[in-house]
Amino acid sequence: MATNPQRNSPKRLVRAPKNLRQEPEIAFRYHDHIEPGEYVGYCRSAQIYFDQNYRRWGCCLQFDVFAGDRITLIAKVTKFFNLGEGDKPAARSRRRHYWIAWCAANGGRPPRRGDQLSTRIFVRRYAKVRVVDVTKNSAGVVAGADMVYSKVSEILAWETGG
Repeated sequence: MATNPQRNSPKRLVRAPKNLRQEPEIAFRYHDHIEPGEYVGYCRSAQIYFDQNYRRWGCCLQFDVFAGDRITLIAKVTKFFNLGEGDKPAARSRRRHYWIAWCAANGGRPPRRGDQLSTRIFVRRYAKVRVVDVTKNSAGVVAGADMVYSKVSEILAWETGG
């Protein structure tokens, strides 16, 4: 029976000298910042998620914001909805922002009994959106001028689909 010399030899970890080690690159995605106002936005994705920090469900709509020609991309901004605490996400009342936005995207009609209020109703559609500046962090502390970013505060009207 032949033995493999590499298999029986102890493995040695070879490390680079300290002066040649490189620190790993840390990535950070800066959020876009544009002038507050009303724009045309294209909802490219929607996702429901559980936020561990706040212990609640949320919905995130990603919008591509365009200039008036609908060709020139200005920024990528987000609209967030709170979907409550508990085991599952829920739009528990007709006054919730998600419920109102879902009905508007559904042509102003409320859901039929048994409808799941899916996020698919928002995706791949143009809407007129109001964009505002976010000037405070999650702790309510005013951020520096270079930390200000934009978000969608309100979906004013859906222009396609429905």
